[in-house]
Amino acid sequence: MRPFFVVLGNKPDKLNFMFSVKNIFGHYWSEAKKHRFFCIAAFISFGIAILTTSILLPLLYREIIDIIVETEEPAKVVDELFRIVAAIALFIIGSNIFFRVGDYSLIRFQTRSMRDITNYVFRKMERHSYSFFADQFVGSITAKVRRFIYAFDRIVDTTLFRFTFSFLRITGILVVFFFIEPLFGWLFLSWIIIYAIVIGLRARPQIKYDLEEARTDSSVTGIFADVLGSIMAVKMFSAEGRERRRFEIETEKQEEKRMRTWSYATISIGIQGLLLGILEIVAIWLAVTLWVEGSISTGTIVLVQSYILVIFSSLLSIGQHIVRFFQDLTRAQEMVDILDLDKGVKDPKNPESLSVSEGRIEFENVSFTYEEDNEHILDNFSLTIRPGEKVGIVGPSGAGKSTITKILLRFIDIKGGSIKIDGYEIRNVKQQDLRNNIAYVPQDAIMFHRTIRENITYAKPDASDEEIFRVAEKARIHNFILSLPQGYDTLVGERGVKLSGGERQRIAIARAMLKDAPLLLLDEATSSLDTVSEVAIKEALHELMKKKTTLIIAHRLSTVKELDRIVVLDNGKIIEEGFHSQLIQNCGLYATLWSHQSGDW
Repeated sequence: MRPFFVVLGNKPDKLNFMFSVKNIFGHYWSEAKKHRFFCIAAFISFGIAILTTSILLPLLYREIIDIIVETEEPAKVVDELFRIVAAIALFIIGSNIFFRVGDYSLIRFQTRSMRDITNYVFRKMERHSYSFFADQFVGSITAKVRRFIYAFDRIVDTTLFRFTFSFLRITGILVVFFFIEPLFGWLFLSWIIIYAIVIGLRARPQIKYDLEEARTDSSVTGIFADVLGSIMAVKMFSAEGRERRRFEIETEKQEEKRMRTWSYATISIGIQGLLLGILEIVAIWLAVTLWVEGSISTGTIVLVQSYILVIFSSLLSIGQHIVRFFQDLTRAQEMVDILDLDKGVKDPKNPESLSVSEGRIEFENVSFTYEEDNEHILDNFSLTIRPGEKVGIVGPSGAGKSTITKILLRFIDIKGGSIKIDGYEIRNVKQQDLRNNIAYVPQDAIMFHRTIRENITYAKPDASDEEIFRVAEKARIHNFILSLPQGYDTLVGERGVKLSGGERQRIAIARAMLKDAPLLLLDEATSSLDTVSEVAIKEALHELMKKKTTLIIAHRLSTVKELDRIVVLDNGKIIEEGFHSQLIQNCGLYATLWSHQSGDW
């Protein structure tokens, strides 16, 4: 199939959208083709049933009427009439059987395909880089995924039932008319061409309106999810009214786009009804005229009326569903644009097998700049962390501390230089292998809306209760968990909202202990702990760091005071490094930061 492109808009401030039917169907078919047997079975079954009910049965009814009208002695045609009735009964029973087989096959095809397409989208989304999700509304993405899945269901229904089978009905009728009365064949064919041109002219603006409506829908869904996800902040700042007004402004835009889209569609349906009404009037006038002239039989008039109803419903269905078809394509394209995005951080084609035996980390002339910012976050940054060494990185906000964790984990890629672990350039190994060797505790402890047990064992799903309890005790969270009504089976709520910041942090530390990776990365890991909790957990952290190469990003300097080495970062460059006591004596930036936090040296 050749690609079919639609482009709308040609100015930067106007809608500029293009979709390829081939590309969209390519994503769908990659999974749906696994169940093509059911699709073929549904197509054949429905096709036989539709040809029987829409084309063959009217021909038999025409034959019955012509026999009844033309005969003067009914007794002589009884046998012939009953043979036709028997054929009609056989066709009706047969078509019903084929319809049911088609239903069964289609259900199997659609449900299994939708399951596999959902899994396919999930796999593709998982491969996107950290930076992609940092720039997106999760609620908006979820809405696009949902529309993409259900667009497949509607597109199958539209292409199979509305387009393909309507085309089959109309083609069959034209063949019959060209065979028994060509004048009707030319009338219907001419009218179909006119109808298609009119519908085609109306379809282009409809696509534009449908896309605008879909975008406002994504925006409304995204804002809705964003506010509900941050409801504590909304209530804390008494911002309910402000958020409500913001949301209502967006729903006003949605209502405006929806009204324009639906109004345009209603007008299109009215035009289609008018064209089809004219067709019926002309066809019946022509049939009556030819009957008066003796050119056609009474049965043919009935056949013409029967076929008019079939063509009327088929063309009206096509006209109505062309709009829906393009609407579904525009909605599917939203997700396809995301699926086709460059994944950002990629694994190498021929990855090396990472084997961390010592745990040496080397940053060599590393430079990093965010794409939207020309200012270097890291500028020729070089640092070597020896096997088993515990190094802290401190500095003012914006110095580049958290960026170091992101590039070491390859959430984002550096612009220049290299990062090596035991001599392996991290860009030459799989991201999964890299991260399997690093235990990471972020500043904002990541919690799933699952049980405490599941959150702790996320690093090691097959961990025994003994292992879970041991790391929980070391993280000073075991007794708290046991005090809960459901204990380790307590649900923590979405993003862990049922827990305090310190409780989430200690669960994250327990999870890192359970992973037992050779490299340990702590990014403000004690930032959510009060002073008492921090003191209680320091012992656990020191035990966690034993025999591990450890890199600690810290704002609270008491966290790094006893480490082997402290590196002071400012504007993406190392300006000081050494022991705590050395840095205090140097009276540099570290001493200033310590003074601000401790009140004195």
